[in-house]
Amino acid sequence: MTRSDGKTPGEKEDEAVVAALRRVGLDVQSVYDLVNMKTPDPAAVPVLIEVPEARPVAAPPLLREFLSLPSNTRSQPHTKYAA
Repeated sequence: MTRSDGKTPGEKEDEAVVAALRRVGLDVQSVYDLVNMKTPDPAAVPVLIEVPEARPVAAPPLLREFLSLPSNTRSQPHTKYAA
């Protein structure tokens, strides 16, 4: 389904995410550029959490990564959950 501007809802969502990523300094043309990065850029994480259009796609892999990390360090028990 397209809108009056000729774009699908998914395309509009992608544009919002790309614009937000560019505002934090990432040189992306598409959300798929994140997948193709050789080295992940931590600057993308807050955008993927905060931009409503990114949440449905970003939340599952971010949560999996969060859960896979240890919950404490030698000097700071349970620091993971302080975030």
